Amino acid sequence: MTKHTSQRKTASITKDMGVSSHRRVESLSLSKRTTRSQRHFKESALPVCDQNNDQDNDQDKISGKRKISALEETGQKQEERKAIIIEQTTPSSSTLPDQLWITSELTQNSSNEEEEGEEEDEEEVDWEDIALPDSYLQEKFTEAHIYNDVHVVLQNTRPPPKKSVWDTTYERMLREWMHNSHVATLIAHFIIRNQWCIFPETLALCYSVVPHHVQTQCSRQLDSNSDFTKGIQWLLTWWKDFFTITGSGLITRSFNDYGFLAGIDLIENRHSLRELLLERGIDDGDTILGLKDFTSRLVIKSGTRDTSAELFVAVLRALNYDARLVCSLQPMPYHIPAKRPNKKDPTTQEKRDTNRVHSIDIDFRTTTNKDISPKEDMQFSYRAPRVKSKPSVLNEWNTTRSKPPTVWCEVYTPHENRWICVDPVRGIYDKPKSMEPIATDRQNMMSYVFALGGNRDGCIDVTRRYSSRMAKVHRLRHRELTKREREGGFRPWSELLISALQPNTQSERKRQEEEEEELKLQKIKEPMPTSIQGFKNHSLYALERHLKKFQCLYPKEPIVGHIKGEPVYLRSSVKKVHTRDQWLRLGLVIKQNEQPIKQVKATPVSISGKRALEEAKLDGISMQSSCYGEWQTTPYVAEPVINGRVSKNKYGAVYLFTPTMLPEGASYIPNINTKKIATEMGIDFAPAVVGYEFIKKNYTPTVNGIVVPKENESVILSALKEYEERLSLEKAKALKEKAYEQWNKLIRSILIESRINDEYGK
Repeated sequence: MTKHTSQRKTASITKDMGVSSHRRVESLSLSKRTTRSQRHFKESALPVCDQNNDQDNDQDKISGKRKISALEETGQKQEERKAIIIEQTTPSSSTLPDQLWITSELTQNSSNEEEEGEEEDEEEVDWEDIALPDSYLQEKFTEAHIYNDVHVVLQNTRPPPKKSVWDTTYERMLREWMHNSHVATLIAHFIIRNQWCIFPETLALCYSVVPHHVQTQCSRQLDSNSDFTKGIQWLLTWWKDFFTITGSGLITRSFNDYGFLAGIDLIENRHSLRELLLERGIDDGDTILGLKDFTSRLVIKSGTRDTSAELFVAVLRALNYDARLVCSLQPMPYHIPAKRPNKKDPTTQEKRDTNRVHSIDIDFRTTTNKDISPKEDMQFSYRAPRVKSKPSVLNEWNTTRSKPPTVWCEVYTPHENRWICVDPVRGIYDKPKSMEPIATDRQNMMSYVFALGGNRDGCIDVTRRYSSRMAKVHRLRHRELTKREREGGFRPWSELLISALQPNTQSERKRQEEEEEELKLQKIKEPMPTSIQGFKNHSLYALERHLKKFQCLYPKEPIVGHIKGEPVYLRSSVKKVHTRDQWLRLGLVIKQNEQPIKQVKATPVSISGKRALEEAKLDGISMQSSCYGEWQTTPYVAEPVINGRVSKNKYGAVYLFTPTMLPEGASYIPNINTKKIATEMGIDFAPAVVGYEFIKKNYTPTVNGIVVPKENESVILSALKEYEERLSLEKAKALKEKAYEQWNKLIRSILIESRINDEYGK
């Protein structure tokens, strides 16, 4: 009775405590099933109940009863043990929570319930009940109510979104527009400076500052070539001592240097624009507001290198030399620079530090071998650092070893009938290749070099005279046109600009032709590049590695040189190749028994082509397109018209991509209404396919007009004329009726409005 009474009390208490208390008590219940024996406990092991499958059914019942009695005794012993532990670990029974006092009874109750539910499985499983040590129970009682909070911090590791194709295209076009606008403004700037060098006030002032002995020598310029050269050399010597250089002049600035102007209204802040540039350290040239300010630079005898060259051109013109102002434009680059790793990034800096070999400064006069560790001996720099002596401010820009300027001049010699390069900043005479900057100079990039004469009529592109890297010049001027742009007849913007700036003076036409011939000869004499990258898009030489997808070398000779063991070919050996369908659209067909000269990877864009590509991938086949050269083709010849019948292809049409594809004895009428007229008159015709359009991911043929026999052309044209006249009369009649209807509607609305106003008032 006592056991059943305690079980009822335990159940009632458990119901009052709720589900949460019941879960805590369940966590303290003993494990009744384990397969590992522990024999090192202080208490004796519990009796083990085994079952032998070989016994009969009676013995199984007896052993089952023994197990139940053993479990009851075990539960009582465990109850007594827990009570003893509670008394030892707590100073008073009143301080313990209520949950601990019911632990023993709940444990026995839960163990009995588990034993009753698992009694059916005891026949198949060998199990053993053991008593847990005192330390385990003590930890469970003391830490039963401790709950530690766990904080989980999720970092956003998602990469930043990439720019869309539209954003990239817009940014590229914006850079190109800015680059082109900058080129145009720089040309206008130097045209204005060149005009200042022609004004009589400027020429008079320049002539007055030239020493008398220099004037005398320059007056003999037409006597001989030596007198001509001596006069200019004397001028260079005098000018180098006369004029003081205070700055470099215009240099190339990147897009990021002017990025701060994006949020500034340049029209409203045009007067404070110079202060804004000076705050950013952008002070490249002299700020000259007019002719008076320009001539004042000659009075104060100082200015930038650009101003020095411009005033020297005025001095040459004052002494009756035929001089031109030559300027190397420094526009903002149009291309988007590649992203560099951030130097301030700690991860990047750590990688850089681990790969860097530090050098140790060692004084060999006071240091012995004992003072240097083996590691330091392996890391110290064997070569002493070179001390670079910075030149003085006055001689930084006008020495012969200084960097090339961006503005200089040219003088025409009648004795040799050519233009001679003169650099008044460094005092160099007739050395045009010395004006080209080094390839690594980012502040002086030679892309446009224009010569402005004294007749105020245009300017001439003389870049080839001074640059030996014309391939790089073309890359700096404009991007390469796409295939669609080339097929559409587009020309690079720089070519249109240069052709528009050409002078139209008839008196100097002969001199211009001679100069053009000279520049062409220099193109032929252009030296071979010394790097692999220099051969890319070169106008004279080519490497096989730089060939594009639809290009090949034919013939592969002559080999004009080698670079790093790779043969160099002439650019004239590079030929275009196309597929069979592409040649057909150009009016050519492949000859019989011709083998493709090149196999390229197929990149279909239509649905049918992509489907064929996927099927080839499933079969493990690489889909290739056969390409042929123009020398492997012959003009397309259509079948002639016979007995008034036009021969058609398998689609019932005639290919007419080019005028040469028209069949013999046929006429082409490009009008959409001719098909209806020819059908009504019973004349044989064929629709003319003039091209293809990419519509809904498929190539759709473009039909424009019809092809008819030549003898029926006049009949159809006369009928077409009558049809168009009748059609125009019908359109005029419909338009007239529509106008009458609109007028009728307007008049009725006015009458209704007038009647309402008369009856009801306004």
